[in-house]
Amino acid sequence: MFEARARHFIDGALSGNKNEAASATSFPLNIGSRRGLIRTRQELFRRWDEIFTPCLLSRLKLAVPHEMFVHDGLAMVSNGTVWFDAKGATSIDTPNCKRVS
Repeated sequence: MFEARARHFIDGALSGNKNEAASATSFPLNIGSRRGLIRTRQELFRRWDEIFTPCLLSRLKLAVPHEMFVHDGLAMVSNGTVWFDAKGATSIDTPNCKRVS
């Protein structure tokens, strides 16, 4: 269940397919770094470039949905970069690439 949703979300994000990513999103979507909540598909589309930065996409390229850590009914990829519930992506931690080595 988590793996399929994660694959759709990651594939959509990496290919720029907004509809595919949105279909694997559980709204409201929490965006880290104090960026708030994305409440609708349309808001996700409007803020796409702000959220799906080259830094975030580089993290998603390393994600292995088959090897997700699961805790309290949520699963994560890429060390918590994106968390998923049964409906899809529920939280994105927007990484700071300046601190990435």
